[in-house]
Amino acid sequence: MRLPGDKLRSEIPREAAALARLAVPIALAAALLPIAGLFQVFDGTQAVACGVLRGAGETRLLMMINLLG
Repeated sequence: MRLPGDKLRSEIPREAAALARLAVPIALAAALLPIAGLFQVFDGTQAVACGVLRGAGETRLLMMINLLG
């Protein structure tokens, strides 16, 4: 019996191999990866700060930060 995801799982390696042979997607991903990493640092800092403010009961300031950012 074939499950609905079986076809997808069988096609992923073939398509991934085709993309891996292309230099343009690899170069584009390599150029964008540092930007994504920097975004993750600031996004994580913002998430932790919002959790701290929520725990401290400062929900009004938290609302303003989420509306503006």
